[in-house]
Amino acid sequence: MSKNFQLVERRERTMDRVDRALDTHWPDRKGSEYEREMEAAARELESIAAEMRREHAAPLEQSRTYRFLGSVYSDLAPALGHGMLIRAKDAYLEAERLLAGHGSALEEAKFDFNFANTLRQLDPNDSEQLADARRRLTSAREIFQKEAPQYLGAVDEALRSVAALLAVVPVAADVERNLTDMRSVQESIGTGGEATAIAERVQEIMKQGGGIDGMFGRIQGALAKLPKEFKEDPRFAEITKQLGDIMASSTETGPRDPNEAEILEALRERLASDRMAGKVAPGRPAKLDRLIDQIGGMLAGGDDFESLMGRKEELRRGAEDQFEILHYLSHGIDRPPSGSRASELVELCWRLRRFLIEAQSRPNKGARESKQALDLNKRAGELDRWIYEAGDNDEEARRVEQEELRPLALAIRRFALAPHAMIARPIWPTARASVDSSSVFYSGSRNVRRIVARIAKRLDLSLQRQTSGGGFADARWVKFQKAAICVFDLSGNDGPQRAAVSYELGIALALGKPVVIVSDTEQLPFDVDAEPVILTGESDDEEALAEALDESLVWLPYRGRLEGPVNTVNHVLATYPRPGANVTIDQTLRHIESLREELDPIAIADALQTLLGVLDEPGARMIYPAWAPAYPDPHRKRLFHVMPFRPKWAKKAVNAARAACDSVGAEYIRGDEVEDPNVIRSIWEEICRASQVLVDLTGFNSNVALEAGIAHTLGRPTMLTGRQESIMDELFPNIAKLRVYPYREPSDKRMGAALKKFLA
Repeated sequence: MSKNFQLVERRERTMDRVDRALDTHWPDRKGSEYEREMEAAARELESIAAEMRREHAAPLEQSRTYRFLGSVYSDLAPALGHGMLIRAKDAYLEAERLLAGHGSALEEAKFDFNFANTLRQLDPNDSEQLADARRRLTSAREIFQKEAPQYLGAVDEALRSVAALLAVVPVAADVERNLTDMRSVQESIGTGGEATAIAERVQEIMKQGGGIDGMFGRIQGALAKLPKEFKEDPRFAEITKQLGDIMASSTETGPRDPNEAEILEALRERLASDRMAGKVAPGRPAKLDRLIDQIGGMLAGGDDFESLMGRKEELRRGAEDQFEILHYLSHGIDRPPSGSRASELVELCWRLRRFLIEAQSRPNKGARESKQALDLNKRAGELDRWIYEAGDNDEEARRVEQEELRPLALAIRRFALAPHAMIARPIWPTARASVDSSSVFYSGSRNVRRIVARIAKRLDLSLQRQTSGGGFADARWVKFQKAAICVFDLSGNDGPQRAAVSYELGIALALGKPVVIVSDTEQLPFDVDAEPVILTGESDDEEALAEALDESLVWLPYRGRLEGPVNTVNHVLATYPRPGANVTIDQTLRHIESLREELDPIAIADALQTLLGVLDEPGARMIYPAWAPAYPDPHRKRLFHVMPFRPKWAKKAVNAARAACDSVGAEYIRGDEVEDPNVIRSIWEEICRASQVLVDLTGFNSNVALEAGIAHTLGRPTMLTGRQESIMDELFPNIAKLRVYPYREPSDKRMGAALKKFLA
């Protein structure tokens, strides 16, 4: 293995680590653990970049390393400050220098998008920098529209942000100029300047920029140009009012709110009364006192524009810093004692409540999404109180866990995954089975199963029975649907047994199930967003696995941007054109089309489920995968080749498959050509966008098996192949009844003919 190849692999492992840190600490991106992980990743990327330079690595790979380094610096800015953005810019400039003339259009688009996101954060008042960000985003959008449409939502969001900042910059510049001029007037007064000249200068300043009325009018004009979704944000009216207050305060011509002192006093009185009534938990009064004092200090001070803006920003940061105060609600009850089951449930419940608090504060929600977020938040608050009431009664705590926490966690997960709603056509019969909030699916060795069985009994979970007899694959599909969490034992090396587990892991990921992975090594055979539980044979193995099962019950996916619902709506409207003969279907499609503008994922998911209920397509069903959905282009053949690429015979297999694609005008894509550092997500997108999938099972590679499980869950037309001497007698039970095309050599004419027929 070449030195440069090793460096690229090191870089990919580092970026996997970065992705895990971001997903765990999104969106706040703060905390000692986050800083430690990201700073370590930055140091590793710096080291890799230096070694690549010494080894004279390809300029494109060096450029990617600096691009990734720029992204890490940028993501460290919320934790370590503005200096990280400056370092990010330097890294991006070096990446751009190395990229010149060495990258594809898609590579340049990814670079422009990442660099622009840093530029728009560096200085919101630098119009030249913002204009450069807009130029880069516009250029990236043109490329993404042709080659990677899954990124369009993110680009459009960034473009709207830049446009809004550019609209405000000229007004802010005029306000700043007026403030500077007024300071010079104050200095003139202090040094005994001539009164008449000073008065004339003040009048001149007051007229700059059209005067106060003129500048306020321009602010209103800038706000009027903001995108529709900005104006529909409930905070828009408040922002407009605040700007008016700021403009008035900046010249001391408008009234200050006379009730500020009364409001603070009322807060203190309420705190005192709650304390007397025993409604405030120990330790909280001092925190709340400090918070009120902090607010009072922020509201006091100078009346100039800079002071007001500074205090408002300080208040915003203060609110963020106090977020954790919501962790332990008082309920007028003592917190459950340490070591009790209730104390553990409080922490699990907080994960759910925190997600819902953030969901409620997220802007641009639709009506159905907002209502569901509110309803779930109320349920979570009640659940928290019931856990507190259980106290040290472990039996009561477990009852609350089974009857309330687990079903609520399931409902919140459905809410979180709604943006990923996807139409699939799995290869197994679509027998409907409801999710059991305590059901555990297991795949792996008998030894680990025995450990999982003991833990399940202890936690009042229901471990599904082992599958036996005929109809193995169909029975497993039903078990998947019932499962609340799935456990996979990936110990051992590649081969039919681990391939079977990997295949089922692919199904679980495509269904958006929480997964727990057990392994005998930290290095998994593929890139998945899960830290494995390492079983060492020591006494604490069972506790580690029990903790992982607990946490999986409240697992929630990272909610990405809203391109997922748009992709699914567009796919449905392209698949089922209207008007049609069935009036009910026609009306449902019209309703779905109307939701494309609103982008309410809850409303869209409900409408899609209604459509599947009236369509005469027994094979179609809704799934909610771990990643955003994508679909094939109906007018374009695209083969995705799933195979191990390191064996000596791999090159021949690639050439044979590519030749077959060329002969029928199909595009050929192979897994090792994917550029995205998040390998599993990019593989997911390629399988989604493929019109057909070719899977080579030779050697029973774990990566190959996982991707086959994804393809079968989506229902993509899939052709299974493999070298004859190693494949036909070792097929694992899930695929034992599927047709496999064995070959002696990839260039066999029979194999080529079968592949051409499959593509046609």
